[in-house]
Amino acid sequence: MLTYLNTEAETPARPSPIQKWLYNAHTSLRNILNHPLANSNSIIINIKKDNQIIARLVNMYHAVPPTGHGLQYLFDYDSNDLIPTTIVGDLNTHLTLWSVKEKTPSL
Repeated sequence: MLTYLNTEAETPARPSPIQKWLYNAHTSLRNILNHPLANSNSIIINIKKDNQIIARLVNMYHAVPPTGHGLQYLFDYDSNDLIPTTIVGDLNTHLTLWSVKEKTPSL
């Protein structure tokens, strides 16, 4: 069962409702370290039920290099249309590097 630590007592806290649902549904979460999008700034999680992947979560942080961007691997990625995938993260789009000239940067 998935649990998290209560920082005050450093003992396992009570499972959340979603954790209970995952456990009761015989669902497992796996961080996929050999996935094409996996790197030191990302987490790729497959959600499995009965040993079948039912969804994939991709959480990433974009560490902006001195010039250009470091997201080409994401743009080039060919996802599996049979696995519902959600990509979330901090893409650092507030930087002036990403902004259109003469426009206010997004914050």
